[in-house]
Amino acid sequence: MNSNPIRFDGTVVANGSKSHAQRLLLLSAIVQGKSSIHALDFNADTLAMMAALKHLGCRLELQENTLNVTSPAEQEIQAFIKLDVGESGFALRTLAFVAMHFYETVELLGHKTLQNRQHLACIQLLEQAGFKVTHHEGKLPIRIQRQHQHQRLQMDGSAGSQYITGLLYYALAQGGQWEFTIQHLKSAPYLALSIETAKACGFQISGSLESVALDNPNKPIGFEAKVEGDWSSMAVHVAAASIAGKVNISGLKKDSLQADMQLLEIIRAFGAQYSWQQEVLTIDKAKNPAAFTCDLNQAPDLFPVVVVLACAAKGTSTIIGTNRLQNKESDRLAVMCEALSKWGVAYEQQPDQLQIHGVAQLQPATIACASDHRVVMAANLANLLMPTACEVADQEAVTKSYPNFFSDWNRLVKH
Repeated sequence: MNSNPIRFDGTVVANGSKSHAQRLLLLSAIVQGKSSIHALDFNADTLAMMAALKHLGCRLELQENTLNVTSPAEQEIQAFIKLDVGESGFALRTLAFVAMHFYETVELLGHKTLQNRQHLACIQLLEQAGFKVTHHEGKLPIRIQRQHQHQRLQMDGSAGSQYITGLLYYALAQGGQWEFTIQHLKSAPYLALSIETAKACGFQISGSLESVALDNPNKPIGFEAKVEGDWSSMAVHVAAASIAGKVNISGLKKDSLQADMQLLEIIRAFGAQYSWQQEVLTIDKAKNPAAFTCDLNQAPDLFPVVVVLACAAKGTSTIIGTNRLQNKESDRLAVMCEALSKWGVAYEQQPDQLQIHGVAQLQPATIACASDHRVVMAANLANLLMPTACEVADQEAVTKSYPNFFSDWNRLVKH
């Protein structure tokens, strides 16, 4: 048994989902007039999207916890703009398309981990859609120029759905009839979120995730929407309660399309219990933590937290979908395997999967978090399995998605 006396207990309100918020922000730029977005969480990625939209000509006004966005007036396409997307991969992959509705030429810039990541899948789709792209071995800066556009496309979704969302929203901005066929789609729940969010804002979209049809002769008028609670950020609290206590989380949507809601299936297999009372999710720890098998192809952001959960299980757990982890904020597979070695946990890498042999207790060790917000949260989770907690590196990385993480975490950890 783990001798760590720490208990994880209390109540937390979910922060706003940056996945949902960024989609609403993009849509507010391509409808007509003013939209109101409630319950935004001002993490670094959301702020990067807001700054980019302001640069594109949107007017942003914050009143208490509501952001009013007025889209640019319809005008002649402008010549050239440089857009800085900060460290937001989603902003990069979507604005690469959407910004082309407003400008003939767009140059995309970014910072820190985003500068080191490959963007070849996005570039390939841009070229396939009819844009000219200039880049250096798939890395930033990327320059995109208008040429011609193809309104019927067959595309490959094996690298994820964010750039497909970008093309979809560009097509909505342009209006008219478009047809997209998508093969080998990964992160399908997030494309579903993109489509359902756009439909809720008044756009006409039909078909399936593999065959999407758009028909928008006129743009919708501005909308009003509330940002969902963030399943991705709350994953660390769900896992912590499953290992070491009980937590009540308010603000999450029970029928959300966010992919990281999959964690509920995983903790149930682990042996934890969860229940809903109205809009409050309660997680109770597993009495006999059991090994599990899960497929994270549709939810790769869960990987660091699920690795720690597997460490706490009795037996060998299998995580499928590791091929998608190399080009995230860090090479998450390499970073977490190095962490397992430092923690004294045996593991085996197989093609597209990782097998982890659970242990009673982790060896205390400070791991390299590679400035990756998801790894930083997982490192805090790992402290619940150590006889003495270790300092967590790169703590500032959590501002990317969950600025209040440490204040919430420290309040819920009971020594």
